[in-house]
Amino acid sequence: MRYWIVSIVVLLGVGIACDEISAPYSVPLEGGADTTQAVVQRVLIEDYTGFLCGNCVAASEIAQALKDQYPDRVVVMAIHAGFFATPTPDHPEDYRTPAGEEWFKFFGIDKLGNPNGMVNRREFQGKRVLGPSEWAAAALQVMQQQPVVNLRLKTQYDEATREAKIFVEAKYLEAQAADNYLGVYVIEDSVVGFQLDYRRDPPEIDDYVHRHMLRKAVAGPWGIPVRSDPIAAGSLFRDTLTVTLDTAWRADHCSVVAFIHRYPTTYEILQVAEAKIVE
Repeated sequence: MRYWIVSIVVLLGVGIACDEISAPYSVPLEGGADTTQAVVQRVLIEDYTGFLCGNCVAASEIAQALKDQYPDRVVVMAIHAGFFATPTPDHPEDYRTPAGEEWFKFFGIDKLGNPNGMVNRREFQGKRVLGPSEWAAAALQVMQQQPVVNLRLKTQYDEATREAKIFVEAKYLEAQAADNYLGVYVIEDSVVGFQLDYRRDPPEIDDYVHRHMLRKAVAGPWGIPVRSDPIAAGSLFRDTLTVTLDTAWRADHCSVVAFIHRYPTTYEILQVAEAKIVE
């Protein structure tokens, strides 16, 4: 099983390029994980959507409003999945991803339909999948918690090869079990395409601007294990992954979203971070 190696000074990670294992790297983030800046609990809102979902635009606006209100605390990932994201002869664009389709079915969103989502994949009042009207209250509840891990990202992009290096650093503030996994994903913002919006007459929008669209799971849907044994408080981990951007994606509109979650136990996201591909 692949896991991060912990050391007092330097940690070696295994990079992933085009989903293939590549050579190891030793790339600490500038300044290290210990900073004077307060560590805060951030929130991932997963918005399950589709271009044929006429109620999904209103949901995306709720997610965006939360991100606008808490720009350093809220991360949004729009996941096009299911029936309403399936291409048609008139609209052949395919925004689905294997990871998105897997989550859509695994968490039972396929039985509930779009728009629905999750907030740090936590259960609130006995349910994990939440309607858009529930996202704000759940996000505020999560942000009030004390973080157990500080997660930081840095990227390096080669325009000639379209390869992005992703440097990940995690400093644990509390001890954790051996179920922590790191997931890393590419999202693209401002993708112009077709969308239905039932609030409009006519509802068809040919030049709708899709926000925070999931494009790729760099390390698979569920990510990679942080360690195969329990994690002590104060442990520092670093890893480097690589991904080659599709030629159809605009690099200056792409970002990396990374999160540490409990897998395969509660699936709760402990911390999330976001960084632009092109700074």
